[in-house]
Amino acid sequence: MPETLRAGETLTVKEQTIHDDGLVTTLGLLHDELDALVQAAYGWTGVLSDQQVLTQLTALNAARHQQERQGTVLYLRPEYQDPKGTAMRDLDMGAGTLAVRVAAVPSFPAKLMDRAVAVQHALQTAPQPLTSAQVTALFKGARAASVEEVLDTLVFLGHAKQFGSETQTLRYGI
Repeated sequence: MPETLRAGETLTVKEQTIHDDGLVTTLGLLHDELDALVQAAYGWTGVLSDQQVLTQLTALNAARHQQERQGTVLYLRPEYQDPKGTAMRDLDMGAGTLAVRVAAVPSFPAKLMDRAVAVQHALQTAPQPLTSAQVTALFKGARAASVEEVLDTLVFLGHAKQFGSETQTLRYGI
């Protein structure tokens, strides 16, 4: 029916009844307005066919995929999409979009020696001392008890320092 109207053809009595009862013209106008707003939001100009829109979206998806593979993720709602706040925010793209560089979260190594090296590196590169919970959060699959054991070992060996006197407030650094 919308094609009939766009072509300027006359509707049958049954089509006209459906059109009037369903507020088709109103819905069509709202749909066209929504299409124009979405197209403007993407920065696309001109009248695009459905195929052109799909082609543009496919190209945009491929570009976003490449950006994410390189570590840049675009968040519109970072408080929802990145609730733990683990992404480092480094670029405001405007209009509420936030580009973030997301470092891949490494897995916690299986071998004790590799764990010690990984935890020591995390402490060395941290801008300030970290709690054991913060260190644990830096690794995929890390258990708090295992991280605390590595931290205690590094402190004992003199490869890390412990700050604070209460267990809950202990911070570790180099």
